[in-house]
Amino acid sequence: MKRLRVGFVPLVDAANVIVAARCGFAEAEGLELELSRERSWASVRDKLSVGYLDAAHVLSPMLVASHLQLPNFSSPLMAPTMLSLDGNEVTLSSRLTDLCSGILGYTPKEPADWGRGIAHVIKEGHQRGGTPLTFACVFPYSSHAFLLRDWLATAGVDPNRDVNITVLPPVMMADALGEGSVDGFCAGPPWGRLAEEHGAGRVAFRAVQMQKMVPEKALAMRMTDPLRDAETVPNLVRAIIRASRWIADEDNADSLFAMLSERDCVGVAPQTIRSAVDRSGMQLFGDNVLRPDPAHAKWISDEMERWLQVDTTPLEQRNAMFRNDLFDEALNTLA
Repeated sequence: MKRLRVGFVPLVDAANVIVAARCGFAEAEGLELELSRERSWASVRDKLSVGYLDAAHVLSPMLVASHLQLPNFSSPLMAPTMLSLDGNEVTLSSRLTDLCSGILGYTPKEPADWGRGIAHVIKEGHQRGGTPLTFACVFPYSSHAFLLRDWLATAGVDPNRDVNITVLPPVMMADALGEGSVDGFCAGPPWGRLAEEHGAGRVAFRAVQMQKMVPEKALAMRMTDPLRDAETVPNLVRAIIRASRWIADEDNADSLFAMLSERDCVGVAPQTIRSAVDRSGMQLFGDNVLRPDPAHAKWISDEMERWLQVDTTPLEQRNAMFRNDLFDEALNTLA
């Protein structure tokens, strides 16, 4: 039995990793997964880079950042399987949602309508000399950061000048919104739903209302890691595929949400997780969802260039980041 320490951030889209470890799918492949609940993506990055973690649930753009050797990325990463597509949500404070609704004369449902409301709020704030709005995302290199900027820019708001965009760990988002230190945030489930339950704000819209099939989370490991032997990676990928098929079975939903609600997993009530998953648009299962696609690297790098995070992003290494060959090898040998 080979033991691997696998990190995750407490989000619903860590489900495949958690289920693989807790429901015997990893053990059936000769692996013992020691799960490590991490507070932030920076922690995942650092522990994966130095070898404290053998593999981890990561933001897909972290793969590209690692190959570009962006600050604090010291080890190139690769992903033999995805863990999720889509699922992010933009949550706004109660004060901001009321301002937008008052300006528009109705409560918006679509991203463009919310954007028009936000643009008016920002314009009026500028005229009064008020403090700029602050929005939080989970990491500088993330689909969350790209979504926020794309949405604001479409509304005529310059995300680099007209607002402040800060970084917070997902577990801090709802509290920060309630305390008034941020006016809105973009995060995956269940943190928007939790903010609603606490009366701090409301989920304004889902990322899938803007774009679908966005690469969200992947299972990453260092390219030079010794665990990449002839057996370990295919075994780990097969465990994830088996876990995803278990998740796909609706008869397992109650067990899944109860498992994720445990303190050492996501740590919020099962009904909160269920509600968040039901409406987020997150995709956790299906071979087409889990199969890495080198095209993910192009979408990510295009967003990085658009928002001036990098000058240029050569894509020669994209096949080394999103390893569909390793996924296919594991899938083809799945009993």
